[in-house]
Amino acid sequence: MIADEFPDMGYNSPQSIGGTAVSIHMLVNDVDKIFSRAIELGAREVMAVTDQFDGERRGTLTDPFGHIWLLATRVEDITFSKMLERFQKMMEGGA
Repeated sequence: MIADEFPDMGYNSPQSIGGTAVSIHMLVNDVDKIFSRAIELGAREVMAVTDQFDGERRGTLTDPFGHIWLLATRVEDITFSKMLERFQKMMEGGA
């Protein structure tokens, strides 16, 4: 559950504690649509929505309360070995 801050009950927002150690990864049907809507509603883009090495189309945003969201849509099913190959290529500076 994500809710407003209630310090009297011990529930503090990421803004109150200077950041968060948690990021929320959420699969959605249309990441471009949901991401754009979140930005319209006050979220801040951290990483634009792009196709990723692991077969997801994903972007990262921070909501107005400081929570970090990775919104994604699965666009391709790939094998572990293919994902590892793509990851290594990405880490070496390739596409």
